[in-house]
Amino acid sequence: MSESITSVSPPTGWRGAVVRAGLAALRVSLKVSSGPMVWVIRRPFAETDKQPAASLRVQAPAECRP
Repeated sequence: MSESITSVSPPTGWRGAVVRAGLAALRVSLKVSSGPMVWVIRRPFAETDKQPAASLRVQAPAECRP
């Protein structure tokens, strides 16, 4: 069970600059407002939330349905 783990080097050149700039912008935005991080966290859940909500809506009593 001796598997070799290869390390991935951080991006360099223009990609590294873009990654560093993006992370710096994220850090600055978090100092000012928590809004961007909330958006990043909510986005994946918003997509997966639609299907279960529709299936549960059918099981709700008629007076509770929108």
